[in-house]
Amino acid sequence: MLDGQGSDEILLGYFSFFPFHLKRNLLNPFKFVSEFVNGVKTSNLGYNKFLQNLIYFNTGSVRYRHVIKNSSAFVQPGFVSSHNRRDIFNEMIAASGLEANRLSNVWNISIPSLLRYEDRNSGAFSVEARIPFLDYRLVEFVFSIPLDKLIQKGWTKSVLRKSLKGKIPEDIRMRKGKLAFSVPQKKWLDEMKGTVEDTFNNDFRSGKYIDRSKILGLLNTPSFNDKIVYRAFALEKWMKVFDLH
Repeated sequence: MLDGQGSDEILLGYFSFFPFHLKRNLLNPFKFVSEFVNGVKTSNLGYNKFLQNLIYFNTGSVRYRHVIKNSSAFVQPGFVSSHNRRDIFNEMIAASGLEANRLSNVWNISIPSLLRYEDRNSGAFSVEARIPFLDYRLVEFVFSIPLDKLIQKGWTKSVLRKSLKGKIPEDIRMRKGKLAFSVPQKKWLDEMKGTVEDTFNNDFRSGKYIDRSKILGLLNTPSFNDKIVYRAFALEKWMKVFDLH
């Protein structure tokens, strides 16, 4: 099976790269405005949301406060304060430039996690998975391409789009939105709400890390954050399975 992991990371396909692309053009007002307007059009975000993202991704302190705020929704305050590593965050997550962010996604943020999922999922079902976009020869070639060629006129992965002209349908080649392969996680958690509550209420193991009352409180709100609830639930189940405290 062929998988497309790596294309967004090496070819600057994620929208989070776009604010850093704009930052590189601050000294060229005409190009900055042109890329900003084109970026709004191709991202379908609208001017306000696009500007918010521009500020968010280019301001490490704002991103850091966002991470801390999210963690406080379910993690024990003592654990957060004792593992507060702003230096690591700045180095691995909030790199200040476009190239630094690409390298961070390849080495620290995105690719390591995605390849781990790829390996576990394919191995679990005896599937041979291959990831052509991460062939070292292609990666080295793409990294030799000037950054301005990878995002052009508002289009991410510009060189890939150009190379596929006439080879795939135009509505796919020039598609604006990105489609993720999401699972109905919130629906599942809703359906197994009783199981989740029993897991936290009986023989609770992850109290050093998880604030149980906050998680159960979130679970009983109409629009709870399923990612937060699931992560806490998975940690608690894991600690029970391996008899950890």
